[in-house]
Amino acid sequence: YFVFQTSFAVEIIEPKITVLKTVDDGIIDISGNNVTLGDSMWYQLRFQNTGNDSATNTAIRDLLPINVDLNEASLELPIGVTYTYTIPTPTSGGILEFTIPDAIVTKGATFYDIRFEVTVTDQCNDLRDACENKIDNVAFAYYTGLDSGIEISDDPSFYGLDNCDFGLSGATNFLVDV
Repeated sequence: YFVFQTSFAVEIIEPKITVLKTVDDGIIDISGNNVTLGDSMWYQLRFQNTGNDSATNTAIRDLLPINVDLNEASLELPIGVTYTYTIPTPTSGGILEFTIPDAIVTKGATFYDIRFEVTVTDQCNDLRDACENKIDNVAFAYYTGLDSGIEISDDPSFYGLDNCDFGLSGATNFLVDV
């Protein structure tokens, strides 16, 4: 007898911060639905480290659509999560950046939620980009592996999960009914 097949496995040690971004009207999922001027929407960022290494220096950056305004008072954050907000300009949307404490992105940690409300500008004259009739939104995760030292940047959020719990890539889209 002789060895017919030899095999080995290599396990890559790295964190994997999965961010699931959904949108609702406060109750019902409105992904892909039309919204009108002045409508409010709630974004939820559900994040979890699904990798086999703990993460450090974790941040989630949410590039808000150009024609919406953040209601800062609505922010619901897990304990220890902090944020900075860059207000929108005439040419770009606002930027929300969340700093995530290392203690909640360890290997095997549970998921955590960030929620906040945005409002579509209520007057046509207030639209920062009158030619833009879509509200596209995606968040990005940035982090480093605690043991591996692997740096991950621009890891995009998912808008949903398929039947095998794989993330569905892409932005959450709305058409503004103007």
